[in-house]
Amino acid sequence: SLNDLSDVLIADDSIYIGHDPTSTDSTAQKNVAVGVTALNAITTGDGNIAIGYNAGGAITSSNFNVCVGVEAGAAITSGGGISSSTFIGYNAGASVTDGIGNIAIGFGALDAVTVGDFNIAIGYNSLTSLANSGGDHPDSNVAIGVEAGFSATVMDGAVLIGHQAGKFITTGDHNNFVGSAAGLATTTGHSNTALGHQALYTNIDGDGSVAVGFEALHTLEPSDGLTSNTAVGYKAGKVMSTATANTIVGATAGQSLTTGGLNVAVGSEALKDTDVGVRNIAVGHGALTANVDGSKSVAVGYRSLASQDPSGAADMHNVAIGHEAGDSITTGTTNTVVGSLACNDFTSGSGNTALGYNTAFSAVGASNQTVIGNGAVGHADNV
Repeated sequence: SLNDLSDVLIADDSIYIGHDPTSTDSTAQKNVAVGVTALNAITTGDGNIAIGYNAGGAITSSNFNVCVGVEAGAAITSGGGISSSTFIGYNAGASVTDGIGNIAIGFGALDAVTVGDFNIAIGYNSLTSLANSGGDHPDSNVAIGVEAGFSATVMDGAVLIGHQAGKFITTGDHNNFVGSAAGLATTTGHSNTALGHQALYTNIDGDGSVAVGFEALHTLEPSDGLTSNTAVGYKAGKVMSTATANTIVGATAGQSLTTGGLNVAVGSEALKDTDVGVRNIAVGHGALTANVDGSKSVAVGYRSLASQDPSGAADMHNVAIGHEAGDSITTGTTNTVVGSLACNDFTSGSGNTALGYNTAFSAVGASNQTVIGNGAVGHADNV
């Protein structure tokens, strides 16, 4: 029988191949160990599987662990009696002594943390630096992908999925990065969400931003603190640098914003060219698309205020609501036009009001005209 071989023991529904733990085994049951010093210290722990040199080598009373690979789970001891951790790969979970429900799969995955619960690291060197700091135990982190969360030291509640997702996070908590190199540069920033290839790519310490889409908020790097930017769509808010409190939804919407803040752009190419303009609202495909540094305008509708673009930073105070409403306004200010095609050939005047379908002012540079009615046309300035 196998029991007649050296370094083999079958006892209490357990099998140990590679060493004989008779000197430590008390009442341990249903364990499987294959490898030199695998489950070498077992006393009362049940239901453990250890395959590889020194796999689970320090387990005494911990139960229901799976350790596969050289030194996998090598430091687990008691784990409060029930650890239920899974470590697969060379040095996977190698330093964990006490923890519940941890999963590490891959070379060096989760190999530095000693005490922590419910962490999942899947991929080469994922969460490899995660450790303990005083009484702070890293819990409830998920990292899936080669070097995902590679630099994280003390961190809780993060979800990092993709090749090098959140690679340089050190202490930032509650970040959700999904996509190749998503949130790559973030170190201490927290509570950010990035979904897409290189989304939120350069952000280091900004907090509270949401980037969803290929290269969304790609170059954002504000000063430390709450940034509150939301960008959803292909290259949405791509070159934003220090801007804060923007909401950008749509492919290439707000893609030229750098420092302008408090803008809202909803629709593909909305606020597409805006750079430093602030407090604009653009809703609809191409709304305020050419505006570079104009501020405080409202455009709602397909290509509404699409041509607005003052010569320099200026508060425009234009309001256009409707399909192509105010489409041709370039440098005009303080105009209000409501209606489909309203004043869509008007360019530079100011202080005008139009209400109705296809209304028009009397001249491209009209001032202080009021026009109301379907197809109505203004008569003169100040009328």
